[in-house]
Amino acid sequence: MSEVRGRWSPALLAAARIAVGTATARPSSPAWTDARGTLTRDDLARTVLATARELPPGPVVVHSEDQRAVAVESLAGLVARRSVRIVPPSAGATALESARRSSAGRGVSFFTSGSTGDPTLRHTRRGPLATAQLISPLGLLPIPRHPSVGCLSPVDHGHGWSVLLLTLLLGGHFISATRDARPIRAAGRVDLLTGLPLLLREFASAATRPRIGLVLSGSDRLEDADDLATRLGAPVYDAYGSTEAGTLCLASPEDRLRSPGTVGRPLSGVRIREREGVLEARSPMLGGAAFRGDRGHISDGLVHVSGRADSSVVTGGVVTDPARLRQSLLAIEGVESVDLEVVGDPRFGTRQAATLHARHPLDPEDVRARIRAELGAAATPARVRIVRIGP
Repeated sequence: MSEVRGRWSPALLAAARIAVGTATARPSSPAWTDARGTLTRDDLARTVLATARELPPGPVVVHSEDQRAVAVESLAGLVARRSVRIVPPSAGATALESARRSSAGRGVSFFTSGSTGDPTLRHTRRGPLATAQLISPLGLLPIPRHPSVGCLSPVDHGHGWSVLLLTLLLGGHFISATRDARPIRAAGRVDLLTGLPLLLREFASAATRPRIGLVLSGSDRLEDADDLATRLGAPVYDAYGSTEAGTLCLASPEDRLRSPGTVGRPLSGVRIREREGVLEARSPMLGGAAFRGDRGHISDGLVHVSGRADSSVVTGGVVTDPARLRQSLLAIEGVESVDLEVVGDPRFGTRQAATLHARHPLDPEDVRARIRAELGAAATPARVRIVRIGP
């Protein structure tokens, strides 16, 4: 058994950088840009405060295709000291209903697809230790004061929302490009570009892109960092973690040079232990509880991840549970049994495929649409085959 713990110095440096960045940011400087235009810090503050005053009683459930609305409503909920529950539309109706029923307290909760249990809403812990874990990447990333940050990930997911919050705390400029990368390309230069490995690869293939200071990959395993660095012309950092546990480790280019394939060192307050080839993480955002989700090992103070330790499937950075998919398919009238298999996908890495043994004809596309509405896009089988049984 081996163990490695994060140092506190990155969080202390991050706190100092936030204090300086916030104190020196100008109200007229840009804070948010998307395809609709730019909001200054003053514009964004006024919009958030106005929204906070108009919030109805009770928890704030944020569920919108509009990323600007997600940002404003979630920040307004924090200002109003409410429970904020963020559910992406892609998560499906089950996730939305779970958010509405949740008893989560103040702070922000995100839908998780179940890497530590059934899909549910996971509450982000509060307090100084959880804050230290959240901000500590700012003590490790070499970005300037008031950075411009191009984000390809949606802000209704943990990675995108955390990047938004940290950018604003630094007095920086957040450029949202969830479905439209033109705002980033038009920027001329961004100090940091971040997103899922899948999104970063697709952005790297674009004919036009800005000058980039550095790249931060998150929410999924990164296996081609050196290739990405060459294609994007910038050093690549890799963040490793989960919705419920938060970001756990950060790997720098120097870490990967020293130990190829590593996901880096634990962040402030994080402890990672390897037991019989399985990584056990404890973090302030988990309240000290253990998180066991991946196979891997620790070598010379650096963490390596080799794959999932459970039966879940990762599709485009989203963890899906085959057992839950099987349960939903068996609930369809006439379905007697279900066979699932994991298949390769050129864009999303892996997906599930399903064979349904049914007593009467079913339309495969109707089945896929039902699963998409109930469980979300990532859980939707890449293909469905219907096998008739009985007379």
